[in-house]
Amino acid sequence: MYVIAFIRIVLFFLIVPFLIGTAVTTKVLNKPSFLMAMPFGYITVWAILEAVTIPVTIAKLPFTVVTVIICVASALLAALGAKILLKDRPSFDLKSNIKKLTKADIICILLFAAVAVYTLYKLLVTFFYDEDDSRFIVNAVDIIKDNRILASDPVTGRPIWNAHGDFRKDLIAQWAAFLALGQIGTGLPVAVFAHTVYPYIALVLLFCLVTAILCYCTEGRKDITVILPTLTVLLVLLIYGFYSLQGTERFIMTRVWQGKASLAGIGICAVILSFLIIDKMTEQDKKSIRGFILLLISNIAACFMSSMAVVLGVTIIGSYGLVLGIRRKSIKLVILSALCCIPNVILFLLSHYYTLYVYIGA
Repeated sequence: MYVIAFIRIVLFFLIVPFLIGTAVTTKVLNKPSFLMAMPFGYITVWAILEAVTIPVTIAKLPFTVVTVIICVASALLAALGAKILLKDRPSFDLKSNIKKLTKADIICILLFAAVAVYTLYKLLVTFFYDEDDSRFIVNAVDIIKDNRILASDPVTGRPIWNAHGDFRKDLIAQWAAFLALGQIGTGLPVAVFAHTVYPYIALVLLFCLVTAILCYCTEGRKDITVILPTLTVLLVLLIYGFYSLQGTERFIMTRVWQGKASLAGIGICAVILSFLIIDKMTEQDKKSIRGFILLLISNIAACFMSSMAVVLGVTIIGSYGLVLGIRRKSIKLVILSALCCIPNVILFLLSHYYTLYVYIGA
């Protein structure tokens, strides 16, 4: 059972997202980006889920509809990513890269490895120290049980009525749907996927995004002595989060079954990285609209993680877009940034129109 589950995890939650991200980043950057492939593969899937789950929920359709759509979309994008890799046939000269390592590089690698092992240990033994917002797990379990999103109240387990106080947030931020897909994809129970599979994947996504941001901020330098010390400090902050339950979600990763924790660690990093890509494109006189496509996808994915992103996304994108427009003396950049906020406006209006009473027809 666990061998099959491991194979499904590798296939559906590592290989397929990597291929999807390869397709997306290649179309945006005109070349495969192995560093950004995995995170933007997940971000693309989450953006598609946000676009699909809300109308499916409003129409009260079976969750099977969501599963079929995301499987078809993922298969098509993954096939495109595989085609790109087979066409480019990238090669890795590991021997020459190892020979280039200095003593400082080796020290950085060993230090990072030691802290990483301890971090993974703390991640494993502190999963259940904090039970706040366990309704995310309950929502996902109810989705599997009812084969429908928001069919039952996560507090009582009974058919949803007028006591579900978080209905508006759950309608526009469907993170529980991803956790439910985790059970379908791995064959493991929702809680097992959320607590023992996704947190490690999320760490990889976070490290990839932070490393990519460092590369853009250091003019493309990918020195081990630049990247690994920064990631080591990030690991130390994560370890602090394991001990401080009140501050855990600020750094993620002990409560990543909460969408807002992934928003803090992955969604915001993706938005920042998208703007760095846009800035670099405008600096090199390239068509920056491709970068805005990446920003739009990241923003929608962030809204999928948490309803907080509906306001937070507008704030960040609006501020960054205005500064970028002034810096580059381009009203076009300001307008494109504003257009990326349209999903936030739509979600805000939906959350105010579709009250629980409208939804249940009371």
